[in-house]
Amino acid sequence: DEEPSKMVRVCYITNWSRYRSGEAKFEIEFIDPFMCSHIIYAYATVDGHKPEIIPRQKDDLGLIQKMKIK
Repeated sequence: DEEPSKMVRVCYITNWSRYRSGEAKFEIEFIDPFMCSHIIYAYATVDGHKPEIIPRQKDDLGLIQKMKIK
């Protein structure tokens, strides 16, 4: 018997989507973390010497912190 595969639902958000106007504006708070099995946050830089995110915009780290599920 094979085990059923676990469903993967990837949600993608850009760091600039919050700057759009009207209905196209998308904030981190709009993501339902229980709907997504994975969240891709574009765009960030990862330090090449240690597992650390380097922000590309001044508030990126704060927004990434908001995505952490408690």
